[in-house]
This record gives sequence, structure tokens and C-alpha cells, in this order.
Amino acid sequence: MIQRFRLWSYLLPSTLAVLLAPAALAQCPIAATCTPGAASDPNAALFGRGITQLILNTLNRTTPINDGYQNYSCVAGGSTSMLVGTAYTITVRTPPGADEFVRVWADFDNNGIFNPTAELVFASTATGTHTGVVTVPTTAVLNTPLRLRVAADDIAAAIPTPCSTPEYSQTEDYAITIQANTAPPTVGFTAGADTLTCSGLVRFTDQSSGAPTSWQWSFGDGTTSTLQNPQHQYTTPGTYSVQLIATNANGTSTLVRANYIRYDAQVPVAASCTPQTAAYCCGYGISRVRLANLDRSSGNASAGYEDFTCSGRATVVGGNTYQLTVNASGTQVQDVRAWLDLNNDGRFTSNELLVTSLSEDTTVADITIPLTAPLNTPLRLRIIADAAGQASGPCVAPQLGQAEDYTVLVRANTMPPTAAFTVAAPPPCDPIRAFTDRSQSAPTSWLWDFGDGTTSTLQNPTHTYTQNGSFAVSLVATNAFGRDSVTVDDAAFVTIPCRTYCVPTNLQTQNVWISRVQLGQIDRSSGLDPNAYAVSYAPTARLTQGESATLSVTTFVRAMGPPSFITAAWIDFNQNGAWETSERVMQQQGDVNNTTLQEFLTIPLNATAGPTLLRVITTRNNGLADNPCPPNGAPGIEVEDYVIIIRGRQVPPEPDFLAVDAVSCNGLVQFTDRSTNAPTRWRWTFGDGAPVSTQQNPLHQYPTTAATYTVKLVVINAFGRDSVTRTSAVRITGDPVPLAPSCRPASATPGFGLGIDSVRVRALGRELTNSTPDDSDGYRDYTCAKRVVVYRNRAATLRVRTIQPMGARVVAWIDFNNDGNFTDASEGILNSANAAGGVHQVTFTVPASAPVNVPIRLRVGSDWVNNLALLPCGATTPTPQPQYGQMEDYTLIVRDTVLAVRAAYAPLAVAVVPNPTLDGRVVVRLTGDIPGVAQGASLTLTVRSVLGQVVARRTLAVRAGTEAAVDLTELPPGVYVVQTDGPVAAMRGTIRLVRD
Repeated sequence: MIQRFRLWSYLLPSTLAVLLAPAALAQCPIAATCTPGAASDPNAALFGRGITQLILNTLNRTTPINDGYQNYSCVAGGSTSMLVGTAYTITVRTPPGADEFVRVWADFDNNGIFNPTAELVFASTATGTHTGVVTVPTTAVLNTPLRLRVAADDIAAAIPTPCSTPEYSQTEDYAITIQANTAPPTVGFTAGADTLTCSGLVRFTDQSSGAPTSWQWSFGDGTTSTLQNPQHQYTTPGTYSVQLIATNANGTSTLVRANYIRYDAQVPVAASCTPQTAAYCCGYGISRVRLANLDRSSGNASAGYEDFTCSGRATVVGGNTYQLTVNASGTQVQDVRAWLDLNNDGRFTSNELLVTSLSEDTTVADITIPLTAPLNTPLRLRIIADAAGQASGPCVAPQLGQAEDYTVLVRANTMPPTAAFTVAAPPPCDPIRAFTDRSQSAPTSWLWDFGDGTTSTLQNPTHTYTQNGSFAVSLVATNAFGRDSVTVDDAAFVTIPCRTYCVPTNLQTQNVWISRVQLGQIDRSSGLDPNAYAVSYAPTARLTQGESATLSVTTFVRAMGPPSFITAAWIDFNQNGAWETSERVMQQQGDVNNTTLQEFLTIPLNATAGPTLLRVITTRNNGLADNPCPPNGAPGIEVEDYVIIIRGRQVPPEPDFLAVDAVSCNGLVQFTDRSTNAPTRWRWTFGDGAPVSTQQNPLHQYPTTAATYTVKLVVINAFGRDSVTRTSAVRITGDPVPLAPSCRPASATPGFGLGIDSVRVRALGRELTNSTPDDSDGYRDYTCAKRVVVYRNRAATLRVRTIQPMGARVVAWIDFNNDGNFTDASEGILNSANAAGGVHQVTFTVPASAPVNVPIRLRVGSDWVNNLALLPCGATTPTPQPQYGQMEDYTLIVRDTVLAVRAAYAPLAVAVVPNPTLDGRVVVRLTGDIPGVAQGASLTLTVRSVLGQVVARRTLAVRAGTEAAVDLTELPPGVYVVQTDGPVAAMRGTIRLVRD
């Protein structure tokens, strides 16, 4: 019996193999001549490298890692079909947290061999998500499964080849079937960075899919080309539209890019030198430059010297001061210098050196444009970033970094000054204050009032205070065009003598430090401070006895070492020069996934008024968490001190309020008192004649008719009163809102930067935009204040930007059937994760079934990227949703593309589209076969204003199946009545036309 069982066990697999082989292998590619092995490093599994997902056309397969080579070419879900000559987006995902090489080959000639170069269809080096385009060549074998090979490996290993065995990652095979393309080409082209050219030379690249065989270019200047990828020289500066007609055996398609090329020949004088990078290394270079209206991002120094004088331009005003920000690429600190060729001779001299910044990863410097700079002339700005300590000069070749050139255009100043100043921030016990004029528009005289009865007419005076106190300082700045003044309360706060606090020395930390502190007016970001200790005297936080505020501390934590840390903080409320246990205002534990900790604190009523110190520590050494004065040389800790000014409550209140629903559809508005200095009584006047309210935070019902209202708040305490009046503080629209939703979502833990920064919807020239960078709450309803018109059967675009550029998922739904929920399959329009720059975008089409002229609800949600099932109504199990993000609602009004009022006596067979028209240009078409006009007829259009005045008349020749263009651009925006008159009744009637 046992022997027979063994015989069956041997026979069954071979028998099944024979029976099933033809069917199972019928859809498999031919075998490859090589098969990569599993990762060669014995510890590869510990590194967590591999391929987690492949997306290509209809192929979307998620796979495990650490399982070596896998052949998915013969399994369900491991194949897709593609068309010849068509470009497809490919996405390969690898585990986040480390860079990997990704290479993809396709055996297009079906010989079982992957040509390492000719059949390489995609190459990427990235972290997590690798995205590109695969274009199917016309030479590919058709209607046969072809092998697709995807290989990945860590960047510490060799770049994968088709037959190599990875060191840490893996290789996977799939199948693609190439089919003939029977459609005309889909036209596409680009000029890359040459859309703005200063030389007139533009390189065009055909991006058409569908395998075109001929091309006809029109460059907008009267010249043409039949090359696939032509290079064209424009001879006259200006703006040009470009057209490409692509043709294949199946037909012809056309694409016109209006105003696509801009030729601007105004560039700086050629530089006398162009310093090239000597030996690029290690990520050095410049990644971003900002100055006035210039904001240009670039790669690192691997590109060497780069001339951005054509595309990177800043327009400034002589005499004004601007902030120049230079972000270094990589992680190392660099020396940054900037020169401006002020005499426009192509050379840089020592007096043209504007900025010297040493050993910084981000350079932020103020530069003042001299009044003597040439006006309306492009000047060359040169920026050089290099490793700290390297030789420097405008023509010295950077050793590891790079030089970049930009253009600065100086305009004449014709404006009065805008007064502004700064004051140096020594310890509060130092009576000497240095004031610096920061006024714009080139003042020529100054008058300072230091708040203690003394004045000065110097531009940048130094003043010595002879008494303690808080001083308001004012500045009046004047030039030939007028004057301006500014007053800063508490600009100088002096208290003598100095208090002596413990100062930690030689603290040691490399893997954890304080990166940002926020409290009141304090918002300071920093790296690791020298000796792990820093004191900041400005800005100060001004807090009043009895006032509450939020202290927020963000910690930088390296992955190495213990994952958790403790942040603690103290405020010397009694100002005795020591931090006592009762003065500790924060002690919380965080970890690598929770680096921002917040504490809601209240200033005691008995706190001593005046300047005092806030001490903040962060440490991985739990034994130091209770000690505001860590011992010298303590390891794993950083300490920072800040100045807090405590104000006594013996002052009148300062009024402030917020209308939570400042734009309301139903007239119901919630007011929130935000006054400071502890008011005890409130008196609200709402501007609609209603009785006053004495509540602190009243809810008021306005009439529902459209109107705006002025609101006044009077606040009172024992020391006085004050008031604030805001014109147009509330606007009632009376507009309808969408059907109430079936649910109101709420975020479990908002405020981690995973919320929504901005939302934009565009449809046929109409646009909704909303900037909401605060994600402290989990849900916001903007259906009244933010709405946009969309059109049936027309595409619209939704773009959502998250606060953090990475690590977020964005999902959106539209209640197309207006039933109050988002459960229909077609109502989910977006599910995007880890979009570049935090910008998640989708183009959607409004279905023909959507109700017209009725507000429907758009819901946008965000959360951390690992929430794969973010729902429109959230959930309570297993965890609330969104967990860390935010939900927002908006209104869409659906319209038909054509709005026609037909004549009562006959079905009108004439259409005018688009309606509404954004630019006044429309076309007229016959909407059906009309007896007697098949061969053509005369049609008269008479356009009248709503008052009956004839404002335009056109006579057109029309026939069935054709369109006639009509230019009504002379009409201002408004509503018009178009009367049509033709030879038959079906052509006579009226149409209501809207010119937006």
C-alpha cells in the first residue's frame, strides 16, 4: 500500500505537467537566456530592499520583498497589452527610506535576450517611487507575449544589468503584448527650457504617440519644418505660437501651443570668466535661489557652472533692501558669496561683493540696491557655493561646489518710503541699543523717537537708556516723494542689574537636537548649536499674566540610537535667576515618528512682570530630563534659552475678534473673541440693527439676503476699555449650499503637517482657489465661501497641495448624484500618495447625469501615506480617519455647456457655443437637418443688451453640419439676447448669451 502511494506521488506531477502544459504556457513569453538569482549579500533581508509594486498600463501588481527573483509573466495579473508607438507611464515602487537603482528592459524582438542598451526602456535612481515613460517602438514583435524584466538594487551596489544577480534587492519578470495602433497620432511636443530663449535658438522635441511617420511644424514666425525634432532660430524678439501636425497611416492630428515661445534678447554683458567646478563631490552646490520675484531651483554642482541669466531674472527698485536666500544642495555646510556687476562691465570687483556667508546650509542675507546702479539694464548676479574653507573669488573655480549667474533689472524709485527698522537684541540688562533703518524706497532723512524723551536724526543710531522699562520706539522716514512712520511697542525692554543663570558648557550630542521652538512671537528654527547650547534674545514672546499660549518644540532625531527622547521646558516666572520645579511648563516624550511636541501653558497671575528666560532641553538621556542645569560635558542633550516678556494685567484690554464664518450663505455667523489683556465684559454691534450682544463668543443670525456688514467689538476690564471696528467683516451671500452631508468627518490627531495647504479647481476658465495652511483642526466646511462652476461632459482639474511635501495621501470625492453621501463608485476622483512637492492633481469629467444649477459637494481629504483606506466619512475602527490629516468641503455648481432659450413657436435649430463665453469668441452651428438649408442659407444674428439696445449684428452663411465663427470680443462682460433670423421657422428665435 505504501509502495502504490509512492508511485502515485511520482506520477501525478509529471502527468499533470503533460496535461496542463499547452494551456498554461500558451500565454507565456519565450524563456529568457538568463535568470538572475536571489540577493547575493547574506544579510540582504536586514536591509529591506526590493520591488513592492509595478504599474504599467493595466498592469498593477504589488509584490513582497526578500523573495529573490520572481517570474510573474505567466500568472494572472502579471501582464498587459500596449500599442505600437504609444507612450505609457511606468511606476516602480521600492521601500521608502533608501535610494535604489531601478532598470527595466523589454524583449521587443522576442529572441529571449535583453539588449542592455537598445531594449532598456526605463532607468531611475530614487527613493520609494520611480516614475517615467515607456514608449513602444514600431519594430516590436506584435501579438505575442514579450518578456519585461524589472531589476532593482541599493545604490551602494552595482547598477543592475539584465542578467546580473542583485546584491541587496531583486529582479522580477512580467509579460507585455504589443498590438498594432489603428488610431491617428496623439500630438505632443515640447521645447523644454527653451520656451524662454534669449538667443532665439529653440530645440523642439516631438512627443507624439501613435507612431507618426511625418511631421509639419509651424513656428509662428512664418517658417516651417518637416523634421521630427527640429531646431529653429528666431530672429526677432517676441512671443510666438507653435503648431505641429503629425500624421501616420491612420490619419492626422494637430496641436497648437499659443504664445508658447518667448524670445527676450535682453541679457547682461557677457562675463569675463565662467568658473567651472574643479572636482564635484558629495552633493555640494546650489539647489535654490530666491531674490525679489526670482525663485529658481536647480540641481547640484555635478552640472558645473550654470548660466540662468535668461530664465532667472529679479526685478528690484534702486535704494530698496531685499532678502537673498541661497539653499545649498546636499547636507554639508558651504561658503556662499554673491556679486552684482553694478557698473555693467562684465567683471566683478571687491566693491561689488554683496554677500559673504560662511559654513551655512542656507544663506539668508539682506542686500541693498545702490541708487547709483544702472536703471532698466540687465546686470549679472553671480553666486558661488563651495565647501567651507575653499579659496574664493568671482573667477576662482569652485573646488567641489559651483557658480550660477542670474539677471537683476533695477527700476527707478518713485514711491514714498515704507518705514521699518530693527533693533539689536542684547541681554535685557544691557542699556545700549543699536537701531538699524530698514526702510524701503530710499529715504533721505530720518527722525527717531526712542520712547524715553530723546530723539535722533541719524540713519542708524545707537542709544543708551538710563532707566528701566519697556519703550515704544518710532521712526519717521522721508524722501522726495513723501514720508512714512512706524512705531514698535516694546522695541526696547531694559532691566538692570543682570540676573545670573546657569550656563551649560561643552554639552555633547550628534543624534538629537532642537530644530524649532514656537511660543507667542518666537518662531526659531536651528541646527545643532555649538557646544549644544544657544541663547536667543530676539524675537521675544510677549505674554500677559493669566494668558494662555501653546509652546511647540520640534526635535531632530537621527535614526541611529534610541528611538525616543524627552523634551522639557521651564520659565523663570519669579525672575530669581533659577528654574524651579514649579516653573516647569513642559515634559513630554517623543520618538522618530512624533518629533513635534506641544504644551498648552498659562502664565500665572502672580508671575513677575518684565523680561525673563525660557529654557528648553531635549535629550535621549532620561537622567537629565528633570534638570534645567545639566552638568558640563553632559552627553545626548541640547539646551536653548529664549527671552519672555511678561506683561502685567493692569492695562486695558486689546480688542480682537474672528468671524469664523465671515462669508455665510445662511446668515448664521459665529464670532470668537480674541482680545488680550483679560477683558471682563464685551459689547458686540453686528451692523444689521439687531440688539447688541454681551456674550464673549456670540452666535448671530443675519438676514439671509445678500449684504455686507460692519462689526464693532468693545472690550472692558478694570483698567479701561478699547474697541475695534471692521468694515465688511461679514458678507452674507444668500447662495444655496449643497445637500447636508450624511457625515461630518473629524481627524483623530491633526496638526502634524499632513493637512491641506491649498485647493484649486479649474473648469473652462473658471477657478476656485483656497489657501488653508493651518491643519490644527480635522474638518472645515468651505461650501459657502468657496465655489466654482463646472460643466457636464467637460473636463475639470483638481489640484491639492499638502503642508508637508512628502509622506501624505490625498483622496477626493464629488457627490455627483447629490444624495448627501459619496458611496457611488464614480464619486471617488482622486487617490494620490507621495506626490512630488506635495502637489496631488487629477483631471475629472463631470458626468452627464449630474444635476444642473444645483450645488453639489466636493470633499477633499488628506492623511499620512500609509492610510490606504481613507474614507469620505472617516471611521472609528480600527482607528479614526483621517488619523493625522484633514478633510475640507467645497461647492461645485454644474451647468450645461449650452444655455439656450428656445422660441415658443418653433424648436430652435441654431446653437451658439460656448455659452457662457470667456473671451467673446463663439461659433454658430445648425443642430439638425433642416429642410431647405442643406446646401446653405443666410443667417442673421442680432445681439441686444438687456435694455434692448442693438450692440452687434452679424450675417453668416451656414449649412447643416458646419460651424461659423463669430467674434464678439468687443462686448464687455454681461448678459445679452441674441436674435436669430433665417429662411425657415426653425432658424428664427432667441438665445440668452452670457459673456463672462
